Amino acid sequence: MPITQAPIRAMSNVIVKYGPAAGTAVDITAACNSAQLAATVGEIETTTLASSGKETTPGQTEWSIDCGGPWSRDLDTAIAPDVVTPPTVKRYASIQFGNSAGNIVTYVWDPAVAPTNSRSANVSSYNIDASNPSESLNWTGTLVLSGAPVRTAS
Repeated sequence: MPITQAPIRAMSNVIVKYGPAAGTAVDITAACNSAQLAATVGEIETTTLASSGKETTPGQTEWSIDCGGPWSRDLDTAIAPDVVTPPTVKRYASIQFGNSAGNIVTYVWDPAVAPTNSRSANVSSYNIDASNPSESLNWTGTLVLSGAPVRTAS
């Protein structure tokens, strides 16, 4: 199938949420001027003495959301507590691309969706950048995602 749709600008077409559960997740989009969903499929080497060259097969997928932008107290309230004291309860995360019907794809890691606790998120890095005194405070962070997401397209 050929890809024929026009390019979509990132501004106003990405939504990032993180929090304890779907109903209480915080929309951190306003604190982001960048957001990237990364999926890396690991490789399992299957080369044997009978192989004519290196052979691999797909392994597990590692998922993460890297984001950053202007720092605020509200953002810090949503993210920092899970860095200061990592939670024992699994967290919810989602990222949506597109905003018009027929052009939306959403990836969700919700620990409450069956199989329960197989999908979740946690903050693996959180940096506040105050390195330039003449610039605003900025932040960067990474949400590491466990399990396969529920992907919906609408």
